[in-house]
Amino acid sequence: MLKEKHTYTTYDEFINNAPVSEDDINFFSAIPCAKPFLNNPSTYRVIPFLPRFDRGEEDTTDRFFTETLASGSRHGSWRRSATLLDETLSNCVEAFRQDMPVNGGESRPRLYTARLQLSFRSPVETPGVIIVKAWLKRVEGRKWFLEGQVVGEDGTVRAEAQSLWVMEKATRGKQAALL
Repeated sequence: MLKEKHTYTTYDEFINNAPVSEDDINFFSAIPCAKPFLNNPSTYRVIPFLPRFDRGEEDTTDRFFTETLASGSRHGSWRRSATLLDETLSNCVEAFRQDMPVNGGESRPRLYTARLQLSFRSPVETPGVIIVKAWLKRVEGRKWFLEGQVVGEDGTVRAEAQSLWVMEKATRGKQAALL
């Protein structure tokens, strides 16, 4: 369900300024598997989930999350896991991409999914609470290697992902580097 409207123009602006509901923080803090991720100091950062914000009728980019995945159906838990992992991996990529320096009027190069390998371990029950984690494993030139997991409320890994993202070639012969 969409809760509030936002007008942020960049992802960086969104994750650094959009509020994470105190009710959401309190709800997840009471769940043993989520609590370690919300305690300070944590190596993880709580970010707002873009599909929970209304961007107007014209913007349909997140309808899959807000309408299709909100069906309450248990059928197709692998689709939910795949979608949540892909979205979380892209959030991880974007967070690191925002740390890349920009020269003059150049923009940061974009990265694209080249490979996404998923391993499904056990069903994701709905309704339920899961933790979706992603991390940058290594960078080799324009190739970024990321991994992620969907973890159930009981701590069981439900799905895993290994992915390769490729940075577009730099314009004007210059390539931005990860800090």
